[in-house]
Amino acid sequence: MRYYSVSLDDVGEFIDFLCQRDSDRQLTRAAMATLEPALNNVWDNADDAEHDALSVHRSACRQAAPGCRRQQRCLQPVRSDIILMSVTSQVRARG
Repeated sequence: MRYYSVSLDDVGEFIDFLCQRDSDRQLTRAAMATLEPALNNVWDNADDAEHDALSVHRSACRQAAPGCRRQQRCLQPVRSDIILMSVTSQVRARG
C-alpha cells in the first residue's frame, strides 16, 4: 500500500472545512425554517392544485416502479400551461 504524506496543517484545514460546511448547513436550515410560514401562503393556493397533483402522481410513479424508463411519460397528460406557470410564474391561455 502506498500512503500519502499528510501534514498537520492539511488535517487542520480539512477539519475547518467540515466545521464551516456544518455551520453553512445549519444556517440554511434555520433560514428555511424561518421562511416556511411566510411561503406557505404562496405555496398553498388553488391555482397550484393541479401542479401539486402532478408532483404527487410523479412521486407515486417513482415509488411504484423505481428506475422505470417510462417515468417521463408521467408528464405527457399534463397541460402545457401548468408547466409554463411552474417555470415562469405566468399562465398563458392554451392555443
